Amino acid sequence: MIGDIAYQALRTTLGVKEGAKFVYVYEFEENEKFIPSGLFGLTYSENTLLIRVTLLRGRTTDQKKALYKEIAASLEKSKIASRAEVICCLIETDPENWSFGAGEAQFLNQIS
Repeated sequence: MIGDIAYQALRTTLGVKEGAKFVYVYEFEENEKFIPSGLFGLTYSENTLLIRVTLLRGRTTDQKKALYKEIAASLEKSKIASRAEVICCLIETDPENWSFGAGEAQFLNQIS
């Protein structure tokens, strides 16, 4: 469900193509989690979620802010986590850093 929520937020805020759902959810063991009790005036618990998204470079700051809000609001609405305990991190890459299989650089092929 977390993956579905993140994917839907990516579709609505960043225009990710339908069907481009490459999502995995990993739950860390207790001894693998190192979460501070709080940061930036927010309080965290052992239920804090870290949503990390790797995406193609080029989204605006406003689009990114909308994504963060959409993910946090949807997770809270689904009673998965409070908004304050949803941490998002975007990792942007360039087109040449992607291959979706067959040894091809599909994004570069679209540009050429």
